[in-house]
Amino acid sequence: MAPRPLQLVVDARYFGAKASQLFDSKREHSYVAKVLRSDLDVLKFPHPKSDDIHRKAGGILEFSWRTTKNSPLYQAVQNAMALTETAKGLQVMHEHSIATVLLRTVQSRPLPSPSTRGPPLAAVSESHTGTKALSGMTSPPSSLPNPPVVAFEDKVSEYRKAQERVSELETRLMEEQEIRDHLAAEGRLRDRQWREQLEENQSLRNRLHEVELALEEEKRTNARLRDQLADGVREATEERTQRVLAESALADIRRECREPFVVPALFDAFLSLSKLTSSDP
Repeated sequence: MAPRPLQLVVDARYFGAKASQLFDSKREHSYVAKVLRSDLDVLKFPHPKSDDIHRKAGGILEFSWRTTKNSPLYQAVQNAMALTETAKGLQVMHEHSIATVLLRTVQSRPLPSPSTRGPPLAAVSESHTGTKALSGMTSPPSSLPNPPVVAFEDKVSEYRKAQERVSELETRLMEEQEIRDHLAAEGRLRDRQWREQLEENQSLRNRLHEVELALEEEKRTNARLRDQLADGVREATEERTQRVLAESALADIRRECREPFVVPALFDAFLSLSKLTSSDP
């Protein structure tokens, strides 16, 4: 029995600036296919045909291959999908702005076997009045229950809607994560500014303490200078007093020299007597 044909469909969801570039309406399909194939080379995926690459909502690039199960192409796609689930593969996906890679297999529904088929319908005959009836049946055809049939396209549509909802949730989570990262960055910035302000305040306090110490030292220096100035004034007063005494003695000598009344031998005694009389209060 020949292998049943199937279709491998991969949805790669992009994010960030790369998603904006790929899903720009002005971008040609050839550019999108070139970028996708470059990313697939890194992830070890085979190249899909250009006609099998489609842009979907939510930043999703859909691409597919037609093959059979256990074929070399099938195994290559499975191996590439296994790589995307490893830490290295996730890192490569993040570096190429790929958020998720999802694989689904689409295959034709098998025909029912003769054993599972129902009894053959009786021939349909048309009466002369134009109404149709089933021969061999007493009830009208409208009384037969219609078995529920779920079309495969409906399943695919439901899957894509669910995937779009997941993409919207992931986009919302990414936006919320960006907001949290932004708030965390602002918090770190405020903490750094607060620490810098504390360091600056501490530096100012240290500088103020140094200025206070310098002022205290200057006060002590001024006190010493005032003491030295007082000593100088006192010494100057004593010098002036001695000068007055010397001038008084000199005046007496000059007066005696003009009109001497003692002999030179008594000059020393006269000076001593003059000093004694001048030193009395």
